[in-house]
Amino acid sequence: MSWLRRGALAGVLVLVSAVPAAAVGYGLDPTAYPVREPISSRVVDDWKLAGPALASGVQIAPRWVLTTAHAPGRVGGTFTNAYGTATIDAVTSCAESTCDLSLSHLAAALPAPAFPDLVDGGLPDDNSFGGHVLAVGMGGGPLTAGWTTVTGAPRLFSLGTPPSAISGDSGGPAFYHRPGDTTGHLVGLMTAAALGVMPGVYDFSPAARAFIDTTTGGAVRWTTAAQLGPWPTLPLAVTDFTATATATSITLRWNPVVTDPPVTRYTAVLVNPDNPQGRWSQQTTGTSATFTTSPGPWAAYVLPENANGQAVMPATMSAAWPVVTIHHPRFVSAGTVPGPVDMVQGSATPTGVRVSWARDHNAAAGVNRSEVRLCGGTAPTCASPLLTKWTETNTADFEWPPNLGYGAPYTVSVRDTNLAGVGPEVVANGNYLPLLPPTAPRQVTARVTDKAIEVTFDPSGDDAATLGVPLETYRQHAAPDIHLVYTTDPNGVRQFLTATKQATFRFPVAGRFSPGRHLITLTPRSSMWGEGLSITIPVVVGTPGTTTRVSARPPQPVLTGTTPLRWTQPHPTDDQVPATSFLAVDRATGRVVELGASTRELAQPGRWSLIAAHRDYGQSLPVG
Repeated sequence: MSWLRRGALAGVLVLVSAVPAAAVGYGLDPTAYPVREPISSRVVDDWKLAGPALASGVQIAPRWVLTTAHAPGRVGGTFTNAYGTATIDAVTSCAESTCDLSLSHLAAALPAPAFPDLVDGGLPDDNSFGGHVLAVGMGGGPLTAGWTTVTGAPRLFSLGTPPSAISGDSGGPAFYHRPGDTTGHLVGLMTAAALGVMPGVYDFSPAARAFIDTTTGGAVRWTTAAQLGPWPTLPLAVTDFTATATATSITLRWNPVVTDPPVTRYTAVLVNPDNPQGRWSQQTTGTSATFTTSPGPWAAYVLPENANGQAVMPATMSAAWPVVTIHHPRFVSAGTVPGPVDMVQGSATPTGVRVSWARDHNAAAGVNRSEVRLCGGTAPTCASPLLTKWTETNTADFEWPPNLGYGAPYTVSVRDTNLAGVGPEVVANGNYLPLLPPTAPRQVTARVTDKAIEVTFDPSGDDAATLGVPLETYRQHAAPDIHLVYTTDPNGVRQFLTATKQATFRFPVAGRFSPGRHLITLTPRSSMWGEGLSITIPVVVGTPGTTTRVSARPPQPVLTGTTPLRWTQPHPTDDQVPATSFLAVDRATGRVVELGASTRELAQPGRWSLIAAHRDYGQSLPVG
């Protein structure tokens, strides 16, 4: 049970900004429609104290009007409310940065029959604190008023049309009414633009109270939320209800809610998320409700009610005026049991295994959930998972799976669930094969002319046939997504030049390269697996010519026989590295056999091609 002050003023949008011209967004004209306290339906009249200053203001004593400091009254101007009009003869604004308040002194008293006490420290920022707040403002037009909740959260009756603090409402009062009470208590002024008003109402801080008391000479009364009476408990919305469905119906079930005063009934609601006014509701004293409806999704709520009112809705709001968007926490849908998902597959990531799949076409957004399991070993089902995840998307990442080393087999399974039931399990098997970063380009050629530098490179990395195969010592390298290009000028200054997906790129010399020796560096990069080894080639600007550089790779084997497969391995040159293993690929079956660095013969039958490999630098081109 805590009282939370609603923020300092830094970074907020004050209400003299350009937003729609209407007073207290979605409010009503109280001179045309009686303002009634929502619980008792009795008429209240504290709105009559509000009126126009530069924006809005409220009379808090016979000769004092409270406004915001960013929209104060004006000396020589007037203030008008339902009790008359008076000239402003003095204006004093609070000097504290956390006190956006100003007081206008009236040359003559306005004969209001009573004035509200001010709530020191504001109200609890808690949806279980009952009561309503009446916000009154000028908002770019005639005075209007609207009821909101203590926190500004939406109520069912205002869903989609929440009272809102908008341009011109600055200084408009927010009066708190306990449940059934027609007496309002001033909790603050509208200061910042806000849906539901209250997020833009700032509590009276110690600096604000000191300013008001000093300026008015103690002409106002103060109270606190605790002094107003016992906590007026409001039930909270039920969020843990269960939901089931058939092709044409949705049933919600929940546990009884216990409050003091006791809950008298529940309202179960289905809301069209595209149109908050399109909704179905049922009131019941029981703990279930069934709706006959078409497939959704529908936002679903269960709202208990007691003598202090109905629970607020656990939804949030945002706006791109004039459109208000409601962000609902839970959805339901009528429908049939999901069908099997499709295209289930697992793939390695730097930290584990990613599972992806295609969902059934009848899956309803926000309703269908997929159960994803990861098991060790290869099996037709995933009965004893290492890890399990639930998701509403079509991917799931398992990070740092236990007991899953390089090359280890695993099984993944996915099944869709919805309110109608559980779909069949779909299984895929794989091996955990995390990749190394990409290898450097095999060869780079730079051609320098008087006008441009043209660079061509060979980005080919590991042979595709060797990917996805568990090996003893060699670790496959990822294919690059892009190559990052850097230059180093004759003075040693390194700069990023471009990122390219093309194997040829060209840059003009003029304005970019000074005469002399420059270095061009290409670094392969995979978005998943990171940056690999670079290759650098020198060019001399001002001296036309062509330069070629090859990256460190093992030399190609030299075949000396095919049945059985025999070969020799050339000694590496200064630009090459020795082979740490050989990879034989049967082009007929796709089988890959890894052989030791000293092996020179493979007696197994097959249509073989041979690759020399180095764990860090990659593979030679295949031969055979």
